[in-house]
Amino acid sequence: MRIALGSNNPVKKSALEKTLATMAHFTHATVTSRDVVSGVSSQPKGLAVIMLGADTRAMTAKEYMEYDLGVGIEAG
Repeated sequence: MRIALGSNNPVKKSALEKTLATMAHFTHATVTSRDVVSGVSSQPKGLAVIMLGADTRAMTAKEYMEYDLGVGIEAG
């Protein structure tokens, strides 16, 4: 499975890879990161805005790279 991460942040990529390694279905997955626009401010406030940013990152990365799964990680 090919997974697109909507961020070039090495900490976010490492966290995703470590998490996937604990899940049997994803042990052979490959993660490729790509910097994408979240559509929210650099320091989003409120759960709804943080979720919107993460969702936008995931969908944009998946569509741009045409991968099986998109993941967005957004912090506030």
